[in-house]
Amino acid sequence: MPNVALQGFASINNNAYPGAWNDFVFQWADNVTNVRGNHTFKSGVSIERSGMNDQIQLTFAAAPATVNQNGAFRFFDTTRTDGTGFAAGNALLGLFDD
Repeated sequence: MPNVALQGFASINNNAYPGAWNDFVFQWADNVTNVRGNHTFKSGVSIERSGMNDQIQLTFAAAPATVNQNGAFRFFDTTRTDGTGFAAGNALLGLFDD
């Protein structure tokens, strides 16, 4: 989710997360069901190997630069000549300033 700053409202700031990371999960699963008369026998196994190589790169850039990899949007009341004159209206129309 990107950072969102809307004039007159509290900002949504996700700080520097999520950063760059990669993850691996290997999973093997098998299930067996055996019905004998009025009895049902079930058995299963699941084997999983997972790990993470965490290489998060932090940045503390000032606006309008973004501090996360999802971007940042700022909406102001009167900076756009083609806007509505209200930051909330500009946000609904997708008319961001930077």
